[in-house]
Amino acid sequence: MAYGYCRAETYSGSFVTFKYFCSVLLGVMKLYRTGKAAKMLGVHKVTVIGWIKEGKIRAIRIGKEFRVLGG
Repeated sequence: MAYGYCRAETYSGSFVTFKYFCSVLLGVMKLYRTGKAAKMLGVHKVTVIGWIKEGKIRAIRIGKEFRVLGG
């Protein structure tokens, strides 16, 4: 596998490595929708989206939606 050529884009436009992205897909890390993450944090989902854009929460973009990275 060529790790250097397969990358996934994060919201900020930066890229994560293929190995990191696969760890998410393989279940090492969980992905939460913004609504679920907001419920877990006790805030509104618009607040979570704002935090993602400010870089306070790590998330990836899948299509037009964000997925918050959880442990």
